[in-house]
Amino acid sequence: MRVANFRSRKGAMTKESDALQDEDAKIRLRSDRISRTLVSSVLSIENLYLVLGAFMQSAINEFGWWAGQAWLKKGESLTPTGWVFATSAPTSILGISHLPSRDITSIAMESKESNDHVTAPAVLVGIEDLTWHPLQKELQSVGVRHTLVVDVSSSTGLGLRILFVLPSANSFSSTSQISLDIACALLPELYRRAISSQALLFQSTHDELTHLRNRRGLEDAYVETNNWNSAGVDRTVFYLDLDRFKDINDAFGHTIGDEVLCELARRITSASRPVDIQARLGGDEFVIIAEGLDDFASIERTADRFLDAIQRDFTTSDGSIHPLRTSLGVSRWQAGTQLIEAIARADAQMYRAKASGGHRAKIEEIYVGISDDSDPGDPFLFNKSSLDISRIRRINGDALEGFMATFALPNSYAPEMMQDLARQIRVAILDAVRGEIFELDLLLKVLQPRRSDKTNIELLLASLSETYHGQQLHYVLDLQGVTTDSANIARDLVASRHVKIALANYGLGNGEIAFTKEFIPSYLIFNPELFSRPSQSNEIALEAVTAIATALKIPIIIPNRKLAEFVPNGHELPDYLGQAMYAEELLSQTSVNNEVTQVKGLS
Repeated sequence: MRVANFRSRKGAMTKESDALQDEDAKIRLRSDRISRTLVSSVLSIENLYLVLGAFMQSAINEFGWWAGQAWLKKGESLTPTGWVFATSAPTSILGISHLPSRDITSIAMESKESNDHVTAPAVLVGIEDLTWHPLQKELQSVGVRHTLVVDVSSSTGLGLRILFVLPSANSFSSTSQISLDIACALLPELYRRAISSQALLFQSTHDELTHLRNRRGLEDAYVETNNWNSAGVDRTVFYLDLDRFKDINDAFGHTIGDEVLCELARRITSASRPVDIQARLGGDEFVIIAEGLDDFASIERTADRFLDAIQRDFTTSDGSIHPLRTSLGVSRWQAGTQLIEAIARADAQMYRAKASGGHRAKIEEIYVGISDDSDPGDPFLFNKSSLDISRIRRINGDALEGFMATFALPNSYAPEMMQDLARQIRVAILDAVRGEIFELDLLLKVLQPRRSDKTNIELLLASLSETYHGQQLHYVLDLQGVTTDSANIARDLVASRHVKIALANYGLGNGEIAFTKEFIPSYLIFNPELFSRPSQSNEIALEAVTAIATALKIPIIIPNRKLAEFVPNGHELPDYLGQAMYAEELLSQTSVNNEVTQVKGLS
């Protein structure tokens, strides 16, 4: 009898054990399915905010929880992201306050090197113990009694904290615990992937030196905010350029110049509001896009705030003291118009501020709809019809190498007009490339230069060098009709401003060899007649000058077709498109016969 009872009890225990094992297997099977669902919902997402949002949304939907919130950790500091709510959450929960969030790109830059993130098990926390949360009392007042906390940490002190708001303690079952632990175990890898992607995005959209947005970042912000002013809201564009920055670079070197630029970026940021967007467009030129400035007085006060914030002296690491001053231009970015137009107008106002002595603001007369730049008789303005802008591209790959500006100069000394000409050249290039214009070569060709033009040319080069930091400006010496004056101007510019010389209309037999030996030109601009008029002498000339370029490794520019382009202010600029290539490529693509020299790829 005892044996029978023992066997009976043993059989019952075995069945109970089998049942528990079956239940445990079912829990683990369901947990595995749920954890896969949680992870798969975020695998294709690269933005960390979106990763966390999708992860929390999947969890609260799967387990019937009320809400979720992720916090970014840096040491003991915690910064929240936004709440994620379940559709079934009570109305009182949906009304929980939102807290200011931090831009994830700043975290990305700090944590991109960390690969040792570890997830701690999920912990059930009563509302009375949620003392670290600034909304603890508010959560308690709307009926929250139980929360769930998951921590992701690393040796760098950077990590995450994920908070879930639960309807009750029973909402955190064994199934949800196992599922969440499995899914959260993969959070460090998801975190690492998202941070790495975000860091790469940051590097492509932000200036490496100052960490402000670059031009691409400014355009991305334009898209991210739904084209900003498409809903009829006007904004204000502030365009800043540091006065006499080139003097600092020349006297103290680019390392000290970089320190000054970083300090300028910090001062601009500190003087801006949280809703403003700052960007470095290149060199010492910065843009701030501001909203909510509805009258001239508020715009003027804001401009003064920027000037005051920047004008303090700055001591660099070498102990030298630099008085920082800036010229500031302001324009209105009207709803329904392109941002680049407003930037161009603010840029024009900035040049007016420089022409007036610098360290001041020039504000577009926004509220009467007329800028003081609009007077066609203004003697400070350069005649737009006298300026042609040429593109220079590589034939193979069609890569843009630079631009050539062709223009005639006034008869008298005109510093303000030269500053305006520099501005017009930059605006046209900015509109053409919408990128980092200071990384492109710029060739300057003066039509029929006279000895008296030297001063104006030097003023123009000085104005342009404020934008083309570290880049080479090229002065074009036209060999067709070359004079003693034009050749001497080129010599003086090489001696005084370290400008490189490009030789135009090369191949006509006007002293090319002598000028090539003297200047070692940066570009050879072939005369179009070498291609347009088939003759044996042209073929010989083409082979000869190509051999010269090959030996000296000088890029060749071959003019081939004309285009017409429009700049933001509506004035047409005839665009003369040149094709730049190296002589070795030209030789490989040239075939000589008795009729015509053909260069493949040219129209």
